[in-house]
Amino acid sequence: MFWLCADIPFFSFVIFRLVNTLKPGSVKKINRIESGSFKQFKDMENIENFLKAIEVYGVSMADKFGTPNLTDRNNGMAIVLNCIHAVGRAVSLWTIMITVNYLENIIE
Repeated sequence: MFWLCADIPFFSFVIFRLVNTLKPGSVKKINRIESGSFKQFKDMENIENFLKAIEVYGVSMADKFGTPNLTDRNNGMAIVLNCIHAVGRAVSLWTIMITVNYLENIIE
């Protein structure tokens, strides 16, 4: 599974697809630079855009990862996976709250 995070452009593509599937337009700007001196900065900007987008679902700062965790071979992967699980938990709770509000409006 480490290969997923080692290829940061692919990883950012996967997480952007996840967030934009949950709420279209959550991540409006996706930087796609194949090479060059600004590639690392644009990759980091992509990850920061993802981390901002998941705040909508209530993912706490403690559950988020930083861009250095993507290349950390010690426990970086665990931190990244924890963040992805936190997004799943938050989306589940968010979906339940929307459903309850919808049902309350129907009953009234």
